[in-house]
Amino acid sequence: MYQVFVSSTYEDLIEERQEVLQALLELDCIPSGMELFPAANEDQWTLIKKVIDLCDYYIVIIGGRYGSIEKEGISYTEKEYRYALDKNKPIIAFLHDDPNSLPANKTDMDNDKREKLKKFGDLTKKKMVKFWSNASQLGSVVSRSLIKLIKINPATGWVRADRLPEKDASIEILNLKLQVEELQNKLEKERSGPPKGTEKYVGGDRQIEVNYSFTEYRSRYEIQGWQSSNRFTWNEIFSVISPPMIDESSESNLKIRINNFLSEKLYEEKKKEFKKVGNFKIELDSFDSIIVQFNALELIKKSIKKHTASDTNIYWSLTEYGKQKMLKLRAKKNPDYFEASIPEKEKEVMIKLQNSINEWIVELPELIHHENAYTGKEKITGLSLYKQDIFELPSMSDLEYLEKLKVVGCKLEIFPTEICSIKSLKEIDFTNNHIEVIPEEIKGIENLHELDLSRNSISVIPDVIEKLENLHELDLSRNSISVIPDTIDKLKNLEFLILSMNSISIIPDSIGELNSLEMLALRGNPIESIPESIINLKNLKTFSLGLGNLEVFPQIITRLKNLESLSIENGKFKNLPDSLYSMENLADLSIKCDEIEEISNLIQNLVKLEELSIEGRHISELPLEIGKLPNLESLNIYKCGIKKLPETILNLENLKYLFIDESVHNIISEDDNNVIEKLKDKGCDIMIENTDS
Repeated sequence: MYQVFVSSTYEDLIEERQEVLQALLELDCIPSGMELFPAANEDQWTLIKKVIDLCDYYIVIIGGRYGSIEKEGISYTEKEYRYALDKNKPIIAFLHDDPNSLPANKTDMDNDKREKLKKFGDLTKKKMVKFWSNASQLGSVVSRSLIKLIKINPATGWVRADRLPEKDASIEILNLKLQVEELQNKLEKERSGPPKGTEKYVGGDRQIEVNYSFTEYRSRYEIQGWQSSNRFTWNEIFSVISPPMIDESSESNLKIRINNFLSEKLYEEKKKEFKKVGNFKIELDSFDSIIVQFNALELIKKSIKKHTASDTNIYWSLTEYGKQKMLKLRAKKNPDYFEASIPEKEKEVMIKLQNSINEWIVELPELIHHENAYTGKEKITGLSLYKQDIFELPSMSDLEYLEKLKVVGCKLEIFPTEICSIKSLKEIDFTNNHIEVIPEEIKGIENLHELDLSRNSISVIPDVIEKLENLHELDLSRNSISVIPDTIDKLKNLEFLILSMNSISIIPDSIGELNSLEMLALRGNPIESIPESIINLKNLKTFSLGLGNLEVFPQIITRLKNLESLSIENGKFKNLPDSLYSMENLADLSIKCDEIEEISNLIQNLVKLEELSIEGRHISELPLEIGKLPNLESLNIYKCGIKKLPETILNLENLKYLFIDESVHNIISEDDNNVIEKLKDKGCDIMIENTDS
């Protein structure tokens, strides 16, 4: 369970706080706030700071009042928020969507406080923000948002004292934990140093001369190319190009990142000499030298992932040493963090452990049955195996208290049927293995809540899946499934159904019986038919869909009025229906359809939209009305024929990110209006990507 601090003004939000506290209790969270503070001799602020320090998550509710102002010139609520911010607590702010509509007794009449409230609201928008309109709605908004925040930022949590092992066992586990940490620190120290033999190569803070070209724009019709060079450190260059290589990145994409770096570093310098400049590009000889040097320093290596025969790009990935180097250069450090050993007197009473004592993570399968293994193994509730070369699991029949089992990125070929007799199992994660069949025996895991078999080789969802009546999440994405069984309707408690990247063409009519469903993910499938029954999914909030050769947009989707996130890709239709723009609750809309010709000016009706993604080579312009989306934070434009961004985009006060592909950017950057530069001046981050790689 998690402890959540609830901050707000009090008298104007009593009903709202009660709704939030009730929602937290229903999520098995421990709410903390002004209602729960015990009497104490120490001053109130010292106590509040201690409570925030102990909390796993922090939420703030903002209505129409700022609150009484402290000697620092800010309210207690803002003071608490800033403290939680400094402590790097995962934060969500819940802002009233129309404070001006609140009654007089719930708003500030003082102009100074109204201005401070507005600035406070702007501050909170730098983190996760959700909006609410009434107390009864706020509880459900908090529930959904907190669940997402927990998934994004899993915290340590708290363990009930009555579920802890005996005192001696706790001390033994802590001693073992300290020994493991000591060995891990030694291993980490060994890994973090440079590989042997690389000391002879230049790197780090030594400099390299980088040759590049750029363009001078004298007028719309007269341009002049120039060549130049500047010195940068190897660390500067590596810090720029390393993040995309955590997985892999093509050389063309790495060039783009260096070109953007050159533009940021040199633009102001060159403007002193030239009226207007752009199109900075690194010379091939300098780029090759950089790649060769980082390869010699064993920071990068050629990617071994397979690509299509037509793909002629060269791909690079970080080595383990490269990842460590990148983290040192780029990861933000907490100035308040310090390491300290656990005092001996606290070892016996320590309840809050990383991932909790009672969910002891075992790293090697042999440890389960080793003669010196922990004697309380029958009390183990969590077991995780990551990237082990195992084809089958050892016997687990005696782990009768096991609740969570994760075998991720191993070489498991057969679903282990013996675990199906463990009645306590609630979560199974066998992601990224080689499993081909879901066995009949799985029906025996009657308390199973989450089943993740994504990235395997499963071709059939068996009818026996209907027996898992307590299932809340089912992820079978990236398999070879072509049919969703009609019996799927028996999973009445299912909330998340993820079947992306399969070969499914038909959604069965029985899908409409899943009354608890909140997410339906079918991206990357050639869907040809959507049943009328889908409108019965009243709780559906997120829907992603890959379409086959449909020539008409499936308007049945637009009747899902409670949808907050909609993603549509492929299809052969040229126009989007007007009814799409009446889905007033949409916060996230992604349209990636090659044949689409335009985005309607009705887009302005989607006033709750926070993220908009558009992809379609026939789209030649964006409507002026796009500037009337008050909550838009992220705009993504890929593979479009757009030659100019409308100046109304500058009216998007909350726009934080503009993602755009290189070809469109090169055209737009030459435009006299220079919308890109104006967006940068307003604090919007411009992300330029190469969509050809």
